[in-house]
Amino acid sequence: KFQNVFMVCFISLEIQNYEYEHENERVEWYMEDNLFHMDNSAECSILERRHNDVSSGSLEEDILYTAAIKTDYDLNLIVHSIPRRAFKFVDHPYTSDQHIP
Repeated sequence: KFQNVFMVCFISLEIQNYEYEHENERVEWYMEDNLFHMDNSAECSILERRHNDVSSGSLEEDILYTAAIKTDYDLNLIVHSIPRRAFKFVDHPYTSDQHIP
């Protein structure tokens, strides 16, 4: 495990803030306007990687991921069909190179 960074997934706030009834409930990722802002990010861990069956020349992603995120209600949520572009590594506070003495 990396000490200085963690991974976030860009997930719709509607998905993150919904009051799910069960632990590990499964939902599908979807794109929306302005999704790739840190306000829409949640710490996550990848559970699975799979190849998407798309025809050549398609604009869809060819590799999709399933990830677990922790909701605001302290439940794990399983989100599937997440494209690679929806993941980002983020520095833990005060651990970037800017803070090295």
